[in-house]
Amino acid sequence: MKILPYIGFCFLLLCALCTGVNSYHRTKSIIAQDVNRALEQVLAKMPDNVVTTDTIRCYRNCLTIAELKDTAGIAMRTVRRDGRLETKLVAEANCSFATTFMLSDQKASGSLLMVGMLWLLGSLWYVRSNRPALIVQGLSYGGIVFNNDKFYELNSLDDFKTDDYTIGLFYKGKFANHLNLSSELIYNRYDIHEDRFYSAKNDVARTPYKGDKNYWRYYLSGYYNLGSKVSLWADYTQIWKDYSNSDRNENVLLYNSKETRSKLMGAISYQPFRNFNALLGSHLLTVKDENQQTAVSEKHTSWMPLFKGYWKPVKWMYLQYNYFCDVEYPNLDQLSTVRWQVNDVLWHRGNSELKPRIMHYSEITVNFVNIVKIDYMYKQSKDEIIDYYQQEEDKTYQTQANCNYRHNYLGMEGDYNLGKGVELSFVANYQWYHRYMKDDTKHFGRTWYLDTQLLWNVPNTKLSFMASYFLRHDKLPLLQGKQYDEEEKLFVGTSCSLLKGKLPISLEVSIPTSMISKKTYTKVSLPNFAYQIYGDNRVNAFVALISVKYSLGKGKTTKLNNSKNLDMEK
Repeated sequence: MKILPYIGFCFLLLCALCTGVNSYHRTKSIIAQDVNRALEQVLAKMPDNVVTTDTIRCYRNCLTIAELKDTAGIAMRTVRRDGRLETKLVAEANCSFATTFMLSDQKASGSLLMVGMLWLLGSLWYVRSNRPALIVQGLSYGGIVFNNDKFYELNSLDDFKTDDYTIGLFYKGKFANHLNLSSELIYNRYDIHEDRFYSAKNDVARTPYKGDKNYWRYYLSGYYNLGSKVSLWADYTQIWKDYSNSDRNENVLLYNSKETRSKLMGAISYQPFRNFNALLGSHLLTVKDENQQTAVSEKHTSWMPLFKGYWKPVKWMYLQYNYFCDVEYPNLDQLSTVRWQVNDVLWHRGNSELKPRIMHYSEITVNFVNIVKIDYMYKQSKDEIIDYYQQEEDKTYQTQANCNYRHNYLGMEGDYNLGKGVELSFVANYQWYHRYMKDDTKHFGRTWYLDTQLLWNVPNTKLSFMASYFLRHDKLPLLQGKQYDEEEKLFVGTSCSLLKGKLPISLEVSIPTSMISKKTYTKVSLPNFAYQIYGDNRVNAFVALISVKYSLGKGKTTKLNNSKNLDMEK
């Protein structure tokens, strides 16, 4: 029964496709008849076998389809008849696939496609609304906890309701053709109502919490050109953040933290000639945190250097080196000391002593133009945030902790034009890394990754076909266990651009594969406690994705991106 809705959708999709193709070919036949009829009328009026401007004008006036009057023409073709070569006049429509498609009657196929999409949406809603029943029937993967020779199933009844509001002011200006300034002031209000459910036998316990976040961010950036070779860069960021957790029933404050951040950056850019440039700078980050529950105020200051270099010694090769840092701040759920019961033996609790994670990146790129690009990257952090399990008395807590992290990346990329509209691209890499806490044992891991795509842009049309294959194999190191992930995907698809690029349509189909098992699991081992989650990343059925877009305006569409303006710290 679970595949019946998808069978119905595929049937409607096939009917729409067949109807559309039939209408297209019928219209193509009508166009051929129209141009041939017009040619016969012209030859009756102008019997001379000579094509002139008047001939073409008369020929196009005889056409009944208005869309052909600008493209149709007459050509001389040499054909073999009765063993002899003869030259004759041939009528040609010279219209594209898009023109023929727009002239065809696609009302029936469009109606079937719309019915299919409604069928698919209704089926997805039905499956989602009946998910608890499916889980009871064992059709879904979940978590299993093993303790005291017993297995416990993780519950998934938790409910979350969130409100998120953001308002901002932005400025960008240029002064005296040398100084460029931009500034932002943003306020974000975020609150969440959490209902944590824990079921024990026939009883269900509900623990309601309320989380609040007030967030202000001010950003000022500017750069100044000292000449054609040297530029100065500077920016300043100031952030004020207030986190709190409270019991909704009792309206009692359970956790509160106020944080102030200041980050100052200065850099100088130097480009002595066209094929070489370098940028040197530094960030100074200061974080002050006040925890009202513990009455403790802590202040951390970090210096983060920045360097970028580019050199192209020859036309077919360039070298690039980057050294930079980024910061990840713990969110409310990770910091709050509010606890709730996950299952019979496992509790959750945040860690108010978490530090921001500062990751250092060092990257070298060698690009042999039109051949291959080779990347090596090394990144490290002494305060990476990771899940951590603690045993206290008769309880085991799932929380977070800071640890040391080292990561190596070696990758290759290629993008090739094979001719006649055929393009081949690939990305392949191998990664190895480890985690540890202070003098603790190092836990090692590795990743295999492959992503390749074959694209065919059909010449003289707006039609293209695609096939891609993706493979990822992870063995991730945990501080108290290991995590194993496998993922494999095979896609085929087609796309077409209609109405002069205003109406792009694409169809992508995921095909089930079985080259690897695609099993996933997370295993945590502690004294007298074992925590395991099993999963399956297999695509067990054909999955179709249809994308239709229409541009109402003129020109190219642009994407607004303000992701840097607001930290994702929910």
